[in-house]
Amino acid sequence: MARWNSGRWLHAEEVYVDLAIACFLDGILDDCPDGTTLRQYIAHRLSCDDMRVTKKLRRNKLLAGRRVIQANYNRRHFARKQTPLTEEDMDAVTATKLAFLAFETAYRAQKKPWRRDAELVQSTVTSAARRVAIPALLNELHVVPPRPSWTCPPNSSN
Repeated sequence: MARWNSGRWLHAEEVYVDLAIACFLDGILDDCPDGTTLRQYIAHRLSCDDMRVTKKLRRNKLLAGRRVIQANYNRRHFARKQTPLTEEDMDAVTATKLAFLAFETAYRAQKKPWRRDAELVQSTVTSAARRVAIPALLNELHVVPPRPSWTCPPNSSN
């Protein structure tokens, strides 16, 4: 996956990370495999370098104006909750997903939206051109593979 998120943290990004940390520690995330570290999960979700997350989750740092980071916070491993999820758990996961959508919206609005969108348009045009070009070439060539003799029906003229 291409790493495209770098630089200063947006407020929406911090809010998402704060909610994601709470769900991660509670073991209620539905898109996180067991054994994944907090740093790996957040870096993957934010499409950024692991070190960017490590720097943000340093000891005694305040995150989103609410959470004070403890020592070795980013090295915690995900362990899925063994009991059934409660309604509060589902609300927390939903809030986390909504915060992620808010982050993506804020990111695209504030950080060079033209670069990523241009790459997306270019790759779409390229793949669309390939889809059209290959059948057109085959139609021009009129390539028909020869049929093996054993698949031909017997001559009915006899």
